[in-house]
Amino acid sequence: MNFFSIFLSLVTLIVSVESAKFTFSILRDTQKCAAGGSARLSALQIRRVYTVFFDKRTRQILKMQPYRHHPYDAMNSIVTEEFNGDMANVGLGIYLGITRSKEFRSNESPTSNHRLEKDILYDKIPLVKPGTGGDFSEMYHDAPVLLKIHFVEVKKTGGEETHSLFVANSCSESKKWIANEGYYRLDTTNGHFIPIYYDPVESDFYY
Repeated sequence: MNFFSIFLSLVTLIVSVESAKFTFSILRDTQKCAAGGSARLSALQIRRVYTVFFDKRTRQILKMQPYRHHPYDAMNSIVTEEFNGDMANVGLGIYLGITRSKEFRSNESPTSNHRLEKDILYDKIPLVKPGTGGDFSEMYHDAPVLLKIHFVEVKKTGGEETHSLFVANSCSESKKWIANEGYYRLDTTNGHFIPIYYDPVESDFYY
């Protein structure tokens, strides 16, 4: 094979690589349950968002991107991420790291995920230690919350198309509520938020 043939092969390979861009949107969900919404600055706050692209056949994580979230944005977050490759068997997922705000955290359950402590270690205003309060009813001020997760593909033409939408059908869907701080994985088969007790970056598979 001569140099020109090698060059053409490389050009063909580069041109054939597909890419797709998506927005990962996390918002309060009040569509089917009015109780799911409250003030923007809730007692619960998103501190980390991990966007995930995974193989739908094996659940292997193909790409994960962490985002640090400002606590004053509370429970709203929109991030954009791009995936290079064939999307035919690729699913989208998300991990959320959530903390209780400082004035209510003393009545929160003791920390169950070591990653969460690392997330808040260098906060300018340290959070109080959980599990030290005496009025656990106060913890649920402005919580639990109901979330709407919306994955949208951003087309190269500038248009947008819904890839996946996860919303509650009623207030009774308990596994779609988030009531405590911790790390959660979105189950993309049913829209439930599953508590996890490991660091997301230490996992090779999305389950």
